[in-house]
Amino acid sequence: MEVDIKTRMLLFLTLSIWKIWAFLPNKQLKDDDKMKGSEDKLIVLILKIIKEEDKR
Repeated sequence: MEVDIKTRMLLFLTLSIWKIWAFLPNKQLKDDDKMKGSEDKLIVLILKIIKEEDKR
């Protein structure tokens, strides 16, 4: 029984999608912090690092 390349590619694609989907989180993580205050702190931190890199 010989399987052509299109069938192999389709099988590989299906398995790849299934493996990726299996490891995606489907609920919010305990340490996931998406509050407005934490987003603001992150933006301030990013801007601080960019400014420090520009000085170099």
